[in-house]
Amino acid sequence: MRKLTRDEILAMEPGRELDALVAEKVMGWTKVGENAWEAPNIKGYPLLPRYSTDIATAWEVVEKIAQKWHDFNIGRHHGKWSIGWNYKGSVVDLKTAPEAICKAALLARF
Repeated sequence: MRKLTRDEILAMEPGRELDALVAEKVMGWTKVGENAWEAPNIKGYPLLPRYSTDIATAWEVVEKIAQKWHDFNIGRHHGKWSIGWNYKGSVVDLKTAPEAICKAALLARF
């Protein structure tokens, strides 16, 4: 897969395409079929988490990225969630926390 630009990542809508990109590029999952995934340390073929719309699974993304880049900021300012790792300009300001987490993580990875 080619490297995505910041604008391409920010333009993605929350949903399954964004979830799949986060699963693969951030969480280390491998797509093995149309709707089948293999994940590190999970037996069988787990369902793709809803990283971009569910805060509980989005927080797993925070924990994963924080293993490599320990310093990050998260907060709410003027009605938007702001999150970013102090690396590669990954700071984003978006409407929902899960979307902000996913996109900031992708920006940190790319």
